[in-house]
Amino acid sequence: MAAFLVLALFAGLISACSGPAVVVRVAHSRGETRVPLGPTRIVALGRQWIDTMSALGVAPIGYLDDFSTIAGEPAPWPVKVPDSAAVIDPGGDLAAQISALKPDLILASSYASSEADFDAMSRIAPTLPNLTTVGADSWSAQLDILGKIVDKQQQAQDLIAGFKERVADIAAKYPHLEGETFLKVSVDSPTTLSVLASGADSPTRLLGMTRPKQFEETLEKTYSVSLPFSRLKELNSDVLFIMGTADLQTAFREAEGYDNLLAVKRDTILFLDPVMSLAVNRPSILSLPYVLTQTDALFARADAFAAPLATGSTDSPTTEPER
Repeated sequence: MAAFLVLALFAGLISACSGPAVVVRVAHSRGETRVPLGPTRIVALGRQWIDTMSALGVAPIGYLDDFSTIAGEPAPWPVKVPDSAAVIDPGGDLAAQISALKPDLILASSYASSEADFDAMSRIAPTLPNLTTVGADSWSAQLDILGKIVDKQQQAQDLIAGFKERVADIAAKYPHLEGETFLKVSVDSPTTLSVLASGADSPTRLLGMTRPKQFEETLEKTYSVSLPFSRLKELNSDVLFIMGTADLQTAFREAEGYDNLLAVKRDTILFLDPVMSLAVNRPSILSLPYVLTQTDALFARADAFAAPLATGSTDSPTTEPER
């Protein structure tokens, strides 16, 4: 009995001295989730989180890669996912498939956008839905948060700094892009379109480019601004990125006023294929280098047109419409 009491007292002292478990508190679109530090069984839903995990050298036990389904082809940038990781069927019962894997963290993004989905997943393990209510998650925020959770903060910060240095090199190469305007546009139907928000860590904004004033304030608060084709002339920015199916992009080209757009006259308009659309709209630390490669020629043309304007020269390569 005496020996038992000594052992019990010793165990109690260890318990008292161990202190509370360390947790990372993550604010997101549905409130806040407390994630115990150092999870080892992580499920990743969506390519953004899969890329983020891969960049940090963290292997998921299960994943749902939606890229190929949406784009119709695999992503052109490589990702490291172990063969042992379970592939989650998006058409099946997500909660049941995830629960069977016994995870200790679920990175869900838009797959837990509804209260019901979020609650169902949260009953299985700590769950992170979309981090923001305005558009897709920030690639740097995902890196920062996951770096803290898996105790790889320095690696995460190095990755963020490395990409920003690469953008700084482009800014030095094309110095006249700063202050130029851009818009990201989705053609939604043969008669309507949406101007989409871009994160503060998007390549265009890191290059010092801005959105036209009439859209700036609204796009800080909401993901998109809907416009009919009859207001096409409002898209008169220096650079335009256009998304949509091939048929809808054709309808946009044929719309009245298209030929008078500044970006059309300058050849600084870029029609994005499904792969580029996803890379731009759901950015990750792995997709963004691909985006920079694909947009280099566009930025070169934009810089060439901006240079005479910046120096006050009248030798502009084209006649500019009024802004």
